[in-house]
Amino acid sequence: MFTRTRLIASALAVGTAVSVMTGATQIATAAPFDSGSASGSAGSGSSSGSAGPQRSAADRQFLRDSYYDEESYSVQDAAIGLAHRQCGYLDTYGNSARNRIYLAESSSDAVDYPYTFLHAAIDAYCPWHQS
Repeated sequence: MFTRTRLIASALAVGTAVSVMTGATQIATAAPFDSGSASGSAGSGSSSGSAGPQRSAADRQFLRDSYYDEESYSVQDAAIGLAHRQCGYLDTYGNSARNRIYLAESSSDAVDYPYTFLHAAIDAYCPWHQS
């Protein structure tokens, strides 16, 4: 529960930081490209019969690499949302070491391994930022 609360708070904080830095009102957040993410959608479940959204290959890769694959679906959805916002931040402000450090450190209160989380997000959702 604590991890879920921290993750959701961080997701909101990163979204707010982007809005404040750009001076714009954030109406919606979307992936910078069609990643096939099924986060937040009500799917028919996986082939194993679990009750939850089906995940895209990118989502499954991210959840596995960020160690969120065993969390509840709501925590996974929050993690996927934060990962997409981190990629959006890099798209907007550039893929510098300073920006990566900023993103990882700003999510350190919400995720247990913020640098691993950021690398998993980049690998799954914005591979053009791999270095």
